[in-house]
Amino acid sequence: MSETKSRLKSGKKLTWVFIVIAIIAVGVLGYGFYGGIKTKAVAKNAEELLKASQEKWKPDQILDPNQADVDIDNIPELKAYYTNIKNDCDSALTQINSIGQTKKTGQLKADLEQYYTLGKQAAEDALVIVGYLESIEKVAKDIESISSLVSTAPAALAEELKQVNSTIEENIKILQEAGTTPSIEKSNQEFISILEDFSKVLEQATSYLENNQISKIAELSTQFGSTISDIEKITTPVTEEVRNDILSDDEGNQLEELANKIQAEATNLQKTIFTF
Repeated sequence: MSETKSRLKSGKKLTWVFIVIAIIAVGVLGYGFYGGIKTKAVAKNAEELLKASQEKWKPDQILDPNQADVDIDNIPELKAYYTNIKNDCDSALTQINSIGQTKKTGQLKADLEQYYTLGKQAAEDALVIVGYLESIEKVAKDIESISSLVSTAPAALAEELKQVNSTIEENIKILQEAGTTPSIEKSNQEFISILEDFSKVLEQATSYLENNQISKIAELSTQFGSTISDIEKITTPVTEEVRNDILSDDEGNQLEELANKIQAEATNLQKTIFTF
C-alpha cells in the first residue's frame, strides 16, 4: 500500500514537471512568434519610411536637382528643395528611434540611421552653398547699381558716393558672415579683399569731392576700372569641387548602396515568422 502511494506521488510530480515544461515551451514559442511579428512590423515601417522619402528625393538627385524638376538657377526653389530634404531626414531620424527593434533588425536600423544622417549632412552643405549664392546675388546687384550715378555737382556726387560706399561696406559684412565651404572660401576671401580696396577708393574720391579737388578724381579712374577687372578675375571654384562639398563620390555611392540594402533587408525581414 505504501509503495502504491509512493508511485502515485511520483506520478503526480512527473505530471507537474511536464505541465511546467509545456507552459514554458508555450511561453517560449509565444515569445518567439511575438518577436517575429515585431520584426515584421519594424521591417514594414522601415520600408514605408524609405519609400516615402524616395518620393521626395533620391540620392542621385542631391547633386542633380534637375532630375527632381528643380530649376537650379532659381535660388528660392533650390533652397526650398534642399530644406525639404533636410526636414525629411530630421523627421526620419526621429521616427527611426521610435519604430522599435529586435535582434534581427539591429543592422536595418543602423543602415537607416546612416542613410538619413548622410542625406541630412549633404542637404545642410548644399544649403550653405545656396545661402552663399543668395549673398553673391545681392552683392552683384548692388555693385551694378554703382553705374547709375547721376549727379555731376561735386557735393551731390560726394553724397552719392557715400551711399555707394555704405552699400559696399554692408556687402563686405554680408560676405564676411556668409557660410562657405572649402571650394568657395578662397573666392569669398578674394571678393572681400577687392571690395575693401574699392571702399578705400570711394572714400578717397569722396574726400576729393568734398575738398573741391576735382582734378584728382581722374587719378582714381584707373583704380575704379582695376577693381571691376579684379572682380571679373576672381577664382571660380571648379564645379566638381562644389559638388564634392555637398557629397563626395564615396558618400554618393554609399547612399545608393544603403538605399538598395535597406530595401532588401526590409523585404527579407518581412518573411520572418519566429525570432527572439
